[in-house]
Amino acid sequence: MKVRLRTGIAVDHAISEIEVIASNAHGAATALGEEHPSTVQERYVRWSVSAERQLLLVLDRVEVERIFANARHRDLCSMAVGNQINNLVNAEIASKHVELTAIVDSLKETRNRLRSGTGYPAILDTNVLMQCLRPDQIDWNLVVGENDVRLMLPLRVIEELDTKKYAGTDRQRRVARNVLPWLDQLLAGNILGPVSARGPGNTTIEVMPIDRPRWRPSDADEEILEAFQEVRQFTGRGKLITADTGMRMRARAEGIDILSVPDRYLRPTDPGTDAPPSRSFPDPLSIVGQIAQIFRSRCNWRSRS
Repeated sequence: MKVRLRTGIAVDHAISEIEVIASNAHGAATALGEEHPSTVQERYVRWSVSAERQLLLVLDRVEVERIFANARHRDLCSMAVGNQINNLVNAEIASKHVELTAIVDSLKETRNRLRSGTGYPAILDTNVLMQCLRPDQIDWNLVVGENDVRLMLPLRVIEELDTKKYAGTDRQRRVARNVLPWLDQLLAGNILGPVSARGPGNTTIEVMPIDRPRWRPSDADEEILEAFQEVRQFTGRGKLITADTGMRMRARAEGIDILSVPDRYLRPTDPGTDAPPSRSFPDPLSIVGQIAQIFRSRCNWRSRS
């Protein structure tokens, strides 16, 4: 279950707030005994408005709208008072309690997973893998400035590498077909990781799993930035490593810490693959000379004849 927090909200604070809302639901809105339906309906509406306002402080607006977007909730807020109100309110409160509890469990599971790894989180953009040496050939402790580094690859990065295997220049296809088998072999015994990057320094590497339903925008950079924001919200730290100018500008606008890989770790250029095949043109002077020679030969043939 994928749950998006409001930007800038710490996960521990969000979990605490949602737990309070869930635990107060029954006492605040459940029908008690022979309580009049109009009173029950009024208490339910007050609770739902208050709960929605509190949830908007910690969850993304889309998440909050989804929680209250069911038909029974809309009916309870607008239907005429009748004997059916009490049972409907009790059922809706029970459903909301289950949903809020599931959100809390999902947040805790994601928090525990992201905090279980050791090392400073460093999220890699696709272009780093394409333009720089393979991760096991880079001293990430030096690049990130931390003794222990945790390289994290959003799933969208893997998908972009897969695409590069069959598209782009010869060089891009060759790089993708070099990096992906290496990564696949590295993670063979651990599926997603983290595992040792087997390079200089103390560095691990892992692929970030995707919770369903997946939010997959058409813009790959948007999903990678979203993955970074999740890591920072759930761990309290992190840096984005990118070699793309547009990504750096977008990241700075969101207050994200950015790192670039030093030039000495860039892949050697291969002009024979990225550049279009060179076309050789004959020297114009040599062409003129050949024409003159042909003309003289014809003149000599005519004079002899």
